[in-house]
Amino acid sequence: MDHGQLQVKTADRLLNFGGAEFRYDPYPIGFARDVVPDALYKELVESFPTIQNLRRTENLGNKYLLTEFDGEPYLNLVRASPSWQRFYAYIKGTVFIEQMIETLRAAKMDLGLQSIPIANANELADPLEYYSSKVARKAKHLLRLARQQSGHLTSRFEFSALPGNGGSHYPHTDTPRKVISLVLSMMKEGEWDPDWGGGTTVCRPKDMTDNFNYLNRYLGFNDVEVIETFPFVPNACVIFIKTFNSWHAVMPYEATDERAVRKSITINIDYTGGRI
Repeated sequence: MDHGQLQVKTADRLLNFGGAEFRYDPYPIGFARDVVPDALYKELVESFPTIQNLRRTENLGNKYLLTEFDGEPYLNLVRASPSWQRFYAYIKGTVFIEQMIETLRAAKMDLGLQSIPIANANELADPLEYYSSKVARKAKHLLRLARQQSGHLTSRFEFSALPGNGGSHYPHTDTPRKVISLVLSMMKEGEWDPDWGGGTTVCRPKDMTDNFNYLNRYLGFNDVEVIETFPFVPNACVIFIKTFNSWHAVMPYEATDERAVRKSITINIDYTGGRI
């Protein structure tokens, strides 16, 4: 593998959040369009894995995904595309996390993350090979234990796909380690009709005794009321701040085209080392 494909210069910012608009009630959440440069976005969409290459997760809803914790299947998908290798290097480096901290601070959301060290996977000669080896998995476990002592920010992304008929993701608030999450659509123009649904919904429990949910238990769709839904359109991104009540979901929908698949990537910035 050409290691140069995995390197992103410090000044490079592959994602643009300059046009992001935020709402602050009942929790901070933002929406941005035209996030990825057009040429790169087209390459990522063209090489996005098929739903058959992902893993179904019935406990989350009618959803398929693949994460770096799946090991070789995930890494092989990244290796197969220079564009995804470039994206992987950007997300796993320091620039992305620094950019998100800056974006949120500019929107009056200072999470106090500036002094927390950022783990940079790109300091490794070849992060993809590192994370795929047996020896490295043991080393990664030791590294995780060390981070739990000192506290680090890390970042990762996963491939996500919801089928056209009955796709959904149960209402939840995200696990405590996720301090910031982003959902970035991966669709060609005209491939998905927003009238079908599939948008990311801001919701709250009908029973307010369920409102406090720091540890991320799930509710049923009938247990929440919809406050707002951000449309599922190409090259758009929803930005979440993890709070005790950051309830969100993808409500069940039915696409008129049975072949349609709602494709996206979820990017997480995690904090390891206890609560901030």
